[in-house]
Amino acid sequence: MTCAALLLPARLGFAQFDEQVQRAVAIVNEDVISDYDVSRRLTLVLASTGSELSEADLQQLRQQILTTLVDEKLQLQAAEENEIVVTPDIVERAFSSVAGNFNQQPNQFEDFLLENGTSRRALEEQIRAEIAWSQLVQRRLEPQITISDEEIDEALARLEDAKGQFEYNVAEIFLNANPTNDAEVRFTAQQIVDRVRQGARFEAFARQFSEAPTAAVGGDLGWVMEDQLSRNIRPVVPEMRINQLSNPIRTPSGYYVVLLKDRRRILSADPLDTQYDLASLFWPLDPEPVMADLDRVSNLARAAARKGSTCEAAGALGDEFGAAEATALGVLRLRDLPEPLQVALRPLEKGDLTDPLRFPTGYRLFIICDIQQPEVQTPTPAVIENQLNQRRLSMMARRYLRDLRRDAIVEYK
Repeated sequence: MTCAALLLPARLGFAQFDEQVQRAVAIVNEDVISDYDVSRRLTLVLASTGSELSEADLQQLRQQILTTLVDEKLQLQAAEENEIVVTPDIVERAFSSVAGNFNQQPNQFEDFLLENGTSRRALEEQIRAEIAWSQLVQRRLEPQITISDEEIDEALARLEDAKGQFEYNVAEIFLNANPTNDAEVRFTAQQIVDRVRQGARFEAFARQFSEAPTAAVGGDLGWVMEDQLSRNIRPVVPEMRINQLSNPIRTPSGYYVVLLKDRRRILSADPLDTQYDLASLFWPLDPEPVMADLDRVSNLARAAARKGSTCEAAGALGDEFGAAEATALGVLRLRDLPEPLQVALRPLEKGDLTDPLRFPTGYRLFIICDIQQPEVQTPTPAVIENQLNQRRLSMMARRYLRDLRRDAIVEYK
C-alpha cells in the first residue's frame, strides 16, 4: 500500500474527516489552513512525485507543505487585493499542460490523481495560486523594470568577451530557509535530491516545492552564463555532468537543488551539437564465440563500405549481409547519443560506416547518411532584453514575497 493510500481522506470515518476539515493548523491574516488542506496537498505531492516515505519523513514533509500553503495564502491574498482574477479556462489550460508533462490526457490524469488518493481540485487550487501570483508579479512589478539600451549593449559585449566559454541549461528548486527552520528545510531538500536520483520527476518536485518563480515551469531557468549564476551556485554547476543533480546548496536565503540539463559554448559551434542522419544494421549474437561474431560483422561492414552504402540502400544492404534489422534512426544530435557511439562517429564523414559496436543483444553498425554542422547564432537585442527583464523580475518577486511574510500575521496551532 502506498503512503498516498494511507493518507486518502475518503478512507477516513465521517467523524475523523469532519474533525480534520475543521482543525486549523495555521491562520494567515484571518484565512484558515486546515489539517485537511495539509493532508490533501501531501497526498498530491506523493502522487505527482511517486514518493513513498517513512512516518518520520512524512511529518517533516508536512511541515514543509504547511510553509508552502502559508505562502500561497499570502500570494492569493495579495492577488485579491490587486483584483487579480484567474478564470476557469486559464486553470483548465494549465491543468492540461501538467497532464501533458505526465504524457497523459486531462481525463487520464484526473483518473490518475483519484487512483493515488488526491483529486483534480487539489491540483487546480495549487495551479490557481501559481497563476494568480504570476499575474500579480507581472502587473505590479514588471512595470517598474526598465532595461536600457546600454544594459543590452553591455550584455552583448559580455557575450562576446565570453565567446568559447560554457553556458548552462539549468533547472532549479529553491526552498526558503531561516535560522528557525534551517534543519527542516535542509531535510526536505535532501529528500528531494534522494527521490529524484531514484527516478522521480524533477519537474514535479519543482512545481510542488520550489519557491522560485520558475516553479510553474518545472524549475526551468533556461540558458545562463556562469557569471549569471548566484554566487553560491557558481562554483558547483561547472563541475557537474550533463543530467546530474546537485546536493542541496546553502545560500543566505535558503537551499537550492540544481539540475544541469545541458551545456554549450557561447557564440561558438559546439561539436556536440553536430547533427547526424543515421541508419543502423543489427546482427544478434550467434552461439559461436564472440570474437568470431565480431570478425564476421567487421567483414560485412568493410564489404558494405566498398559498395558505397547509403541510408536509402540500408534495407537492401541488411538483406544482402544477413542483418536481422535495418532501421532509419533519423537526425540526432551527437550529444544525445551514447558516448561509445559519439567516439565512433566523430572521425567519420558522410557515407561512412562505423565499425560494429557491441550491444547486450548483438552488434550494431551505423551508416552516416548526412552530417549537419551546428550554426552559431548571436542573440538578438530583444532576446537579451527579455532575459534581463526576467532575471530582474525574479529577484523582485522573491523580495515581494519576503515582504508579505514579514508583514503578515501568521498564527500556527
